[in-house]
Amino acid sequence: MYEPEMRLSKWRAWIARDRLGDDFDVPHYFGLLGIYILATPSPSQEEPKHLAPEVIYIGMSGHVTRRTDKTHNAVKRYGTETGDADGLHLFYSEWLSPWSNLQLNTNIGRSRFAYIQYIERKLIWEYAERYERLPKYNKR
Repeated sequence: MYEPEMRLSKWRAWIARDRLGDDFDVPHYFGLLGIYILATPSPSQEEPKHLAPEVIYIGMSGHVTRRTDKTHNAVKRYGTETGDADGLHLFYSEWLSPWSNLQLNTNIGRSRFAYIQYIERKLIWEYAERYERLPKYNKR
């Protein structure tokens, strides 16, 4: 197995994210393993994305595009606490790995998923190491 290069996307407005809805033309269960980061207010592009002080959540998913398409618990908590229920001041960055979630029940699929989990925890650790705390909406 190889380790793919992780490059997070530029910061984008949460309200402008891709919405799959009914227009998704591949099976609803198909997705890409990956990482996503939420931040508020708009973070600077100078820091590595996961180390921006504005980061409020670092997460991973077996279907990143659907994960950011649907209602997210961290986003709900953010909206409730800040009054920004529509996420007008919320931003996200994501990395879609080259691996699909179709093989999650195989040895290679479980290995790839373990790698994504490792990357998520590594990014959270680097954030915690710098700020001596977790991102606000990462529970533990």
